[in-house]
Amino acid sequence: MTILSDKPDPAGRPQAIGDRLLRLAAAVTAVVTLIALVAIATVSHHAGEDTGVPWMLAGLAVAALGLVLVTALVVRRSVVEPLGDITSATLAVAAGDTRTAIPHTARGDEIGALAGAIDELEHTLRDNQLLDAHWIAVAEQRAEMIDGLRLRSQQLDTALNNMAHGVLGLDASMRLVLCNDRYLALYRLTRDSVAPGLPIDGLLRRQARVGTFPGDADAFVRWMAEGRETIGELELADGRIIRVTNRPLPVGGWVSTHEDITEQRRAWDGLARAQGFLAAVVETMPEALTVKNAGDLRYVLVNRAAETLYGVRRSAMLGRTAREVFPEDTADLIEAHDRALLAARGSVAVDEHAIATPGSGPRIVTAKHVPINGPGGEPMFVLSLTEDRTSRVRQESRPDIRPLRRFSAAG
Repeated sequence: MTILSDKPDPAGRPQAIGDRLLRLAAAVTAVVTLIALVAIATVSHHAGEDTGVPWMLAGLAVAALGLVLVTALVVRRSVVEPLGDITSATLAVAAGDTRTAIPHTARGDEIGALAGAIDELEHTLRDNQLLDAHWIAVAEQRAEMIDGLRLRSQQLDTALNNMAHGVLGLDASMRLVLCNDRYLALYRLTRDSVAPGLPIDGLLRRQARVGTFPGDADAFVRWMAEGRETIGELELADGRIIRVTNRPLPVGGWVSTHEDITEQRRAWDGLARAQGFLAAVVETMPEALTVKNAGDLRYVLVNRAAETLYGVRRSAMLGRTAREVFPEDTADLIEAHDRALLAARGSVAVDEHAIATPGSGPRIVTAKHVPINGPGGEPMFVLSLTEDRTSRVRQESRPDIRPLRRFSAAG
């Protein structure tokens, strides 16, 4: 089916103009021809008469006819056809082809000026297309950057919100930049109550209203504003203990981390109590207890009963070997017991025997040596328990007991 349109086709206008010029030339030719025929007929009718005028009119008619034809051809070639070429190129440019060569731009007449104007228009359109392509590329890059920043922001939020510590970020003017979910949970705050831009003293007062800031907000702000890394602890009303670490940033502002150390503190307190209890037991037990490093057999622990038994202050024993503390015979005996224990990797019991002490004279003792092994099963320490039986032996009147070099291994 053919669709007809009343809209004139611009490409056909130069051709229509040429056709009209040709028709006009044909009409003029017909008129001139008619005049010439009339003139010829007149000449024939008046034969023998003076016919100069009619023949002159016929010649003029023929000359006019030739001039009209030449003019029509010149107009077609110099005006109509160039206009058609320019029109075709203009339509191509209008359709988006800005690489079309515009003809007749070198002409110095009005047609050349028209072609030059259309050529400038084409260059302008081409530049606009390049600018459009550039801005489209810039917009795409900007969109990619925004998407990348949004993704990194989401990743940062995810990382912050999955941290075990509360994190608070402040700018150089002490206003809130960020805080993670752990911080909100530690201090029982809602996300709506800690919008970015909130001053730090306002944040602390909001914490105080819900019972999670026990101190002076102004003093806390001064503490943070000292411009150096600071570490402190907050003991909340519910018994929790929060360790706060403030670190200044090179670009200004602070990052503050908050760790709930309540369980850790309780564990440390329990361990400290256990260690205190163990130390009290070691100090008050009646047997002399010493611990030596298994590598070099230097004393690392000496209790009060050992000080009394050997007549030596523990400060004079710690960090030294038996040979640096005791007389030679006693030192040889102690080292022999220790070497036998390390070789057997089991406890060694020694019956009553006499030793020479540095400050308490000769004593009658029994001893038991036990290895303390490390995670890999290798002995790390040698623990010795020594019982002073001197008084009992003297009461039993047994002067026959001498230093023993025999011992028995158990376990």
